[in-house]
Amino acid sequence: MSFKVMVTWNSKKIPYSKSQLAKVSTGILAAMSDSLELQFWIKKMKARPSSLNLFLTDDLEIRKLNREFRKLDRATDVLSFPTLELALNEVEIQRGSLGDLVMSEAALWRGAQKMTHSYEEEFLEVYIHGFLHLLGFDHVSSKPRAKRMFEVQGELFSWAKSTIKVSHGKHSNRRRSTPSKLPRIKRKIKKSL
Repeated sequence: MSFKVMVTWNSKKIPYSKSQLAKVSTGILAAMSDSLELQFWIKKMKARPSSLNLFLTDDLEIRKLNREFRKLDRATDVLSFPTLELALNEVEIQRGSLGDLVMSEAALWRGAQKMTHSYEEEFLEVYIHGFLHLLGFDHVSSKPRAKRMFEVQGELFSWAKSTIKVSHGKHSNRRRSTPSKLPRIKRKIKKSL
């Protein structure tokens, strides 16, 4: 099964090009093609995932959204608004849209400092985390689901870093031969199902 994802956003401060994030998004879907989450998404939406919207904001705005939608009065690094949840509530939606990701730039900088890696790495890891939520992954409802999500996230993050060559806060469009890693990642993900 092949996928192609278009990523749109509202900010010039995103540290990757649209083609780089599209490549990562497409790779995630390829690696996840056998997962129950993606199969459920495709069945319910009657389409393949093909787009998502990305919004970079500040702590104040993401705190407001977190309070309104999750009843948590604090800033967070990412909020995911999956189209799938709207479809389950039978709200009219755009076919193929995964949904919206809202990320806090300040929280990403704090996360990078805490994890002692670059802002670009933190952005990428949090983007993957939010993307998995758009597919229906969850780390709040149970420890086994959380363990699985973070294992999948770690595999995808390692793959994505090598795909778009993230190192020491710099990223490059230089291509590396990484598509061959996807089957290995797909097997690891399948084992964690």
